[in-house]
Amino acid sequence: MNQEVTLLASEELRTNEEIDFYTAIANQIGVAIENARLYEAVQRELTERKQAEEALRETQELLA
Repeated sequence: MNQEVTLLASEELRTNEEIDFYTAIANQIGVAIENARLYEAVQRELTERKQAEEALRETQELLA
């Protein structure tokens, strides 16, 4: 009987540890996805700013 209780306790502990492990991995994946989304947004904004800057330069050259 004592061995059965120990076995059940160790299985439960392992299960809790696995849950914690997979939860941590899921959290890291979520962070990575959000970082990728933010990176793409920044890259789009940078491209738009470069285009606006070039258009401004062209306008200034035409007015000069």
